[in-house]
Amino acid sequence: IYLSNSSSNTLTSNNASNNILWAFYSTSNSINNTVTNLTINPTISFKSKGVAIKSSSSPASDPSGYKNISKFINATNNSANSWFFLNVSYIGSDVAGMNESSLNIWRYNGSWSKVAGINGVNTVQKYVYANITSFGIFAPMGDVPPTSRFINGTVMDSFNKIGIAGAIVST
Repeated sequence: IYLSNSSSNTLTSNNASNNILWAFYSTSNSINNTVTNLTINPTISFKSKGVAIKSSSSPASDPSGYKNISKFINATNNSANSWFFLNVSYIGSDVAGMNESSLNIWRYNGSWSKVAGINGVNTVQKYVYANITSFGIFAPMGDVPPTSRFINGTVMDSFNKIGIAGAIVST
């Protein structure tokens, strides 16, 4: 999908997956275009000014204590003041074993960092969202709960390191 000098459009339920170049491209003079349910593998929705977007693979390992939900988006700016408000859809199985309410959008640009500012999750409608003004590769990530171990019926986790008979249990 290519928009040039085209503003305030609404595009709904399109498939732009498996493209060699960008799945969505809008020039710097294309403002306030709303895209809903664009399938690029993953399915995303956004409002933007001057951006190019496509799916991506994972650029690096997840940061310690966090796990991605296997949805990666590569986005670049086409002007100094480009932006986009991104929603990434997910399903329940994407967040199995994770704290769903901890999901946020993270950006990779040499290292992972949580997108600053507006960034969160709607667990009822199942999407993660963020306002993007710095570009790179994006992925929803959430907290990974600590692993608990049971010894003779006692939970041994990172907060309880003394085991049976006072023995130290490594976690």
